[in-house]
Amino acid sequence: IYHQYKSSGEKIIRMSSNLSSLGVIGPLVSKNTTTNQLVSVNLNTKITDISPSCFAECKKLAHIDAGNKVKSVGDYAFYNCENLSGISFLASDNKELTRIGDYAFAEFENLTEVSIPSSVRKIGEGAFAYCVAAQTLALSVNINFNLISDRAFEGCEALEEIFIPCSVEKIGADAFYKDKSLKVVVLPDNITEMEEGVFALCENLESVRMPKGLVKVPKDFCNQCSMLKNVEMHPDVMEIGERAFYRCTS
Repeated sequence: IYHQYKSSGEKIIRMSSNLSSLGVIGPLVSKNTTTNQLVSVNLNTKITDISPSCFAECKKLAHIDAGNKVKSVGDYAFYNCENLSGISFLASDNKELTRIGDYAFAEFENLTEVSIPSSVRKIGEGAFAYCVAAQTLALSVNINFNLISDRAFEGCEALEEIFIPCSVEKIGADAFYKDKSLKVVVLPDNITEMEEGVFALCENLESVRMPKGLVKVPKDFCNQCSMLKNVEMHPDVMEIGERAFYRCTS
């Protein structure tokens, strides 16, 4: 690992070209008064695995070049990197990335667009939770995973649009909880199961089209969605859970 300091005292890290896996850097950086100025990281193009908590809490990190060979991002890998606005391997044309771990990009405050490549097979719990500046969620139309995990996009307050691919069969609890800017949601017909609170407290949500494959509306589904005016529900629905539409006063 090569260290370079700018005149301001801010720190840049460059990695050896022989590395293929990256361990924990973030907690060491954030707790060390001589290295907590990390602003830029350049990884070599052979890096395929970024370990859990690798850059967690690197709050001044503004740039990371990781190439396009990264296959797995560990749990909490970029947690609370509040100054980072984008990462190269999240580009939609990346064909290598298969796994995004739990809370990997949570509280990524400057991320304005979430673009998930078609190669991804798993998005972990809370992976993009509280990315408060994200306005668009783009899951590739060719993506092939069947689960949106619990709290995956919770608290994305600026999120206005979501596209959920047809491969998705289940949406976890609180997946889009408190996404205050969402207005219209169309759920693909392959979805057969949703956990509680999926769109709870989405206070500007106006319209939801339910999937044809769903027979039970979960509890707290649209709890306190005060602007909700239209719900398109298939006649095969057999059960509506507690507080599913509580305080949907519009």
